[in-house]
Amino acid sequence: MSATSHPHRFEGQHGEVKVTTRSDGIRRIRVRSWVDLAHALGWCVAIDRPRQLDVLRRTTQGRLAEVRGSSAVDSDVYHRRLGLGRLGRKVLEGLPTSQVELAAAFARGVKAVGPPSLRDWAPVDSVSVAQLFFEQLSSDGSELRMTEVLRRTLHPSVVEFLLCGADPGGVDASGQEVDRPWPELPFDQLRSLFESAPIATSGHRLVVRDTRPAGSNAWAVSDGRQTVLANDMHLPLTEPPIWYPFEAEVAGRAVAGATVPGLPFLVVGTHDRLAWGFTRLASDNADLVELPAELREVPGRPTLPGEYAERIETIHVLGAEPVQLTVRDTMYGPVVGTLAGRALAFRSSLLDPSALDFGCAGLGEAGSVEEGIDVVTHSGLPPVNVVLADAAGVVGVTVGGRHRRRSGAPRGFSSATATEPDRLAASELPRLVRRDGLVLNANNAPESTRDAGLGWNWFSSGRALRISGLLRSVETPGSVDSHALLQLDTDARFFCFYRDLAQRYLPDRGVFAELLSELRSWRMTAECDEVGLALLVAFREVLRESLFRALTVRARAYDPEFVYVHHGHEAVLRQLLSEGLAAGLHPPPWRDARHFVGAHLLMARDVLARRSGGPGPVRWGSVNRWSPDVAVGHPALVDGLAVELAGCMESVLVAAPDFGASIRITAAPGTRGGTISIPGMASERPIRETGHAVRRWARGETSPLFESGIS
Repeated sequence: MSATSHPHRFEGQHGEVKVTTRSDGIRRIRVRSWVDLAHALGWCVAIDRPRQLDVLRRTTQGRLAEVRGSSAVDSDVYHRRLGLGRLGRKVLEGLPTSQVELAAAFARGVKAVGPPSLRDWAPVDSVSVAQLFFEQLSSDGSELRMTEVLRRTLHPSVVEFLLCGADPGGVDASGQEVDRPWPELPFDQLRSLFESAPIATSGHRLVVRDTRPAGSNAWAVSDGRQTVLANDMHLPLTEPPIWYPFEAEVAGRAVAGATVPGLPFLVVGTHDRLAWGFTRLASDNADLVELPAELREVPGRPTLPGEYAERIETIHVLGAEPVQLTVRDTMYGPVVGTLAGRALAFRSSLLDPSALDFGCAGLGEAGSVEEGIDVVTHSGLPPVNVVLADAAGVVGVTVGGRHRRRSGAPRGFSSATATEPDRLAASELPRLVRRDGLVLNANNAPESTRDAGLGWNWFSSGRALRISGLLRSVETPGSVDSHALLQLDTDARFFCFYRDLAQRYLPDRGVFAELLSELRSWRMTAECDEVGLALLVAFREVLRESLFRALTVRARAYDPEFVYVHHGHEAVLRQLLSEGLAAGLHPPPWRDARHFVGAHLLMARDVLARRSGGPGPVRWGSVNRWSPDVAVGHPALVDGLAVELAGCMESVLVAAPDFGASIRITAAPGTRGGTISIPGMASERPIRETGHAVRRWARGETSPLFESGIS
């Protein structure tokens, strides 16, 4: 629908629904109830994002190969094994009537105007979309397998070192620095592992899996009278974007923000009295249960540790023969793998039908930060941090999700005979409310979250520390535009450590002279025109892979699937490269630290040459590019689009070739001030139209959260 289209009116459950379109393509909706807003959202999304809407539900239900062919079979196998489609029906059955009404109203809107592929849309499909979001923000159990294998193969002191929770420069929820000391090196044990490590060869599978911190940056500031909230959520980038922005008037209340196509409520945004945003909480929400050696098949539902029931899943594939999948279900969850001949079952809040609901739709009625926190802590959400700000000058932060009582220490496998821990009560979840000052989260774990035992595999506080410093240097609360500008900060001094490492050990002559000159030319940002950053990023990658590969030889011999997925490994890596190298700790075949560092800088140069297509200094933007795929779109819509991205994985402006700020939003509750930006348009459009919007997003340009009043 064009921006100049006439208003559309139709009847909702509680009165007339009116839909218009802003000049920037964002829908504006006027309704008399939240149920009718859900109806209108279904109507709008079915027109604007029909392909995406179908793909999102099919992904969770394991039916994507029906329309995408063989390329989607692996995804379908994974989701059929988890049984998320069957689970979605159980989730729907357990929802309160008021939440079912939202999903039913959304379905009415979709079926009223959607194409034939969406005419069977049902309330359970909204649950499927929520499950997909839940999955993206949850553990897949890989950190549990890593811990178990390390404990079975390495000295306890090495395991403690490799999994340490050190976070130098840590930050709490109010932006204050917290001292979390560097880990100590177990020199003798590390030396033994390095000396016995074989010489690495090329072509091997990577040991370090750098899990990206989906969830991202959120902060709120107050001067005691006014507040501003900012949130940018980092997810895999898609075209069309995963977020659907809209503006609304609900029973006279001004509302603006975004939802995920398929969800029947405002997910992130603001209304007259409250604003809220999310980041991922890397919580301990999964178990890998080691099953007894002897298993027996039973009819019906397994009720004992050694029992399983078999189900056959048939995956229909466009243009190919169907794929048959045999799944073993246990009393804990599906069997997802084996280790040392023992089957492993996956148990997770993702697979708990009572852990998911649409309760956070109640944020639309919450009138204060305290009320918003009450809504969040009683809702069935993925593991998230939630930052809030209200029109009375109060800001706050809490966590969402239903969490088991854990120790907060690294865990391996769970015993089949152990009792599953009980849930933390809503009142036990950490929260902070302030009437002036700031609250923030950037995927880091403040002390209150750690003390609650919500997890252990935390991301570092680097971005949070930078954000805290930026916020303390600006006027409080500041304008929404000033906070939108902070979201674009590209400071990348994180990589100064690696520049200094090269300068400390390498001579400024011969083959290294040109490389060191390239590093010196770097201005310590992640702007697209920077030279030197791409080399430093590759340098860090090859260094950590070399060191952690050598230290985990025994783990990989025991488990060919072993990967090192410790989110907080930067502190470990820097200790190895500072104290460790100084003490002669490094893998063969290098004679000393200088040869080790020099060889890896040359490796980084070669890696970068392969990525960039040639030798010589490389601009950051030439390798940090996003070429949209068609995961949730259509090939004709995105073919040929590519943009250079400022920012990196360690700057406030997070960006990688296929990852970044899926939405940036700022809001000042009570004022209708705010900004919003997504990597594309509100509707599915051809490349000639959407390319301009993607480039505007890449440049940091925004649209107003609210236009003029709805008439």
